[in-house]
Amino acid sequence: MQRSKRFRDRLGANGPGLTVAVIALIFALAGGAFAASGVLTGKQKKEVEKIAKKFAGTPGATGPAGSQGSTGAKGDKGDPGIQGPAGKSVKVTKITSGNPAACEERNGVLVKEESASTGIEVCEGSPWTAGGTLPPEATETGTFSVQGSSKDPGDTANGLFTTISFPIPLPAALDAGHIKTVPTFPFPAECESAGVKGNAENPIAQPGYLCIYSGGENAGTFIEAVEPPGSIFADAASGTGTSGARLRFEVPSEEFAFANGSFAVTAE
Repeated sequence: MQRSKRFRDRLGANGPGLTVAVIALIFALAGGAFAASGVLTGKQKKEVEKIAKKFAGTPGATGPAGSQGSTGAKGDKGDPGIQGPAGKSVKVTKITSGNPAACEERNGVLVKEESASTGIEVCEGSPWTAGGTLPPEATETGTFSVQGSSKDPGDTANGLFTTISFPIPLPAALDAGHIKTVPTFPFPAECESAGVKGNAENPIAQPGYLCIYSGGENAGTFIEAVEPPGSIFADAASGTGTSGARLRFEVPSEEFAFANGSFAVTAE
C-alpha cells in the first residue's frame, strides 16, 4: 500500500506529461483494448494514440504465398434427365398414274405417319396455284422463232406461222385490245414497269396484257396478227386462248424470211 502511494506521488510530482507518456507506453504494449476500456478521457485518448504511433514499428514484409491446398472432394452426381417421347415413323407410298382416287390420275407419292389412315399427296406436276391458272399479277414468259418463205406474200394462207404457249393457263383469254407488239411507236406503257421498258431479253407485261417482243427478223417481216390456237384463217379474230396463241407473220417477198423474239403475259 505504501509502495503504491509512493508510485502515485512520484507520478504526480513529475506532472501530467509523464503520466500521459506512461499511459501511451502501456497503450502501445497492450493495444487498443486499454483505450476502449473507458479509463481515459477523449483528450487523453488522442495523446495516447499520437505517442503510440510515434513508437509503433513499421509493417513487416509480406510473407511468401502459401502452397496450394488439396483438391476438394468430388460433388454428388446430378439427377438423370427426363427421356423425350418416342418419334413417329413416316411411310412413303408410290402413287402410279391412272389412279382415279389419288393425284388426279398422275404419278406421285403419299406421305403419312405409319399408323395414320390419311396423309399428304405429293403429285408430279401439281398446279402451284388454286384452280391451276396463273394467279393475279403473276407473270410468265417464253420465246418464239419462225423461218421459211411464202409464194404469195399477200395470201394469208401462205404466210409464216408459229405459236406461243402459256405453261400455266390464263384465267381468261385476252382480246386484241390487250395484246401489244414491240417495237412500236409510241412505246406501249403496258409493256413497262417502274420506268423500265421491256425488251426481248427482259420481257415485261402489265396485269391483263400480253406483250410480244421482236428479237430479230429480216426486213419487211412483221407480226400481222395474233390469233387463238385452232382459229380458221377466214374468220380468225385477234386474241389469245387461255393456253397460248398463234402468231401470223407478213413476209416481204418470196425470199427466205425469219423472225424470233419473246413474250410476257401477266394475269389480271
